[in-house]
Amino acid sequence: MTVTKARELELTDPFARLMNSVFTGRPLGGLEAYHRDGDWMPAADVESDAAGYTFRFDVPGVAKDDIDIRLEDGVLSVSGKRESDSETTDGTLHRRERVYGSFTRSFKLPRDADSDNVTAKYDNGVLVLTVAKHPSAQPRRIEIVS
Repeated sequence: MTVTKARELELTDPFARLMNSVFTGRPLGGLEAYHRDGDWMPAADVESDAAGYTFRFDVPGVAKDDIDIRLEDGVLSVSGKRESDSETTDGTLHRRERVYGSFTRSFKLPRDADSDNVTAKYDNGVLVLTVAKHPSAQPRRIEIVS
């Protein structure tokens, strides 16, 4: 396989693009994501359509009041803390897979994001943030005049 073919495959393969974005720090799909110091990192889905951007975070076990959402200088940040739901007992802990503690996830928003039009909903351990696009970023039809 030639270098050109390998490069074409790398750019079109979704997994290769994901790994490239992780290791190079380059954005994937126009939104740059990064994780700040914390004990764990909730999974996040990011979608966009003509109206705006939707972020979904899996934060089960995190109380609504323990979530902080901020938008500053074009960076959307979600942080919070999940407390351990079990107290220390005299028994032996055989396995701990669930993580506790603080987290912070941040996303640099594209220029067309409207920072004045953000909504947040929390239901069944899923936080959904919606950031609208500026009205000027919406597609519009231009009429031809004679």
